[in-house]
Amino acid sequence: MNHFQFPRGLITKTGLIKSLDYYYKNNRQAVRNQYTVFHSIPLSFLLRIDDKNSRFDLQKFIQITKKGYHSCMKNTIAKKHCQENFWLVKPHFLNRGRGIGIFNDPNKIEKFLSSKKKGSKWVAQKYLEKPLLYKDRKFDIRVWVIVKSPIEVFIYRKGYIRTSSNAYTLKNLDNYIHLTNNCLQIHGDGYGIHEDGNTLPYETVEKFFQEKFPDLDFSIRKHIMPRIHDLIIDSVIS
Repeated sequence: MNHFQFPRGLITKTGLIKSLDYYYKNNRQAVRNQYTVFHSIPLSFLLRIDDKNSRFDLQKFIQITKKGYHSCMKNTIAKKHCQENFWLVKPHFLNRGRGIGIFNDPNKIEKFLSSKKKGSKWVAQKYLEKPLLYKDRKFDIRVWVIVKSPIEVFIYRKGYIRTSSNAYTLKNLDNYIHLTNNCLQIHGDGYGIHEDGNTLPYETVEKFFQEKFPDLDFSIRKHIMPRIHDLIIDSVIS
């Protein structure tokens, strides 16, 4: 999107959440089916460290997090992801995993954000506590998209999987366990131990899950990519 004018509504974390929220609230089909932004993304809060130090946004968020999983149960997140009240806190404009913190103590979140620059913007997002794991490690799916003008969307079929270096656990909040960003993982001691460059083709991961869950006839292209295509289209339109 770097060749399009005013791309912040798509390429910043706060911009994308606002864009999708507005889009679903003003889409008749979404409204009719009670589909909201939190059917597309986990429960999220936009926080501003106010120049006047009012911290209203932050205080409201802290009050909600203290309610535990009951608050996120109302927002389309499965109960299994809310048992220990973990949250990701991210700066709205950075990438490559920079500045991200993982917390399950609202008081620590408040202390973390209270030390940040006045006027800065942050996203607090419910952490999915029981993700699907590849050989006990987290992974994500990297997909390339080209957007032409007038709006045409092309999705490159040969994406890949990015993996973390260490086994997943909530008892250790080290970013090398929980974030799969290559720019972060490359600096860790475990980088490249399991896979070259911590990356894998779709086919390798697909075969692993087919062997692990033989009754599901698992297919990335059949079971995962159609949903990703929907989210890509919604993001671009919004």
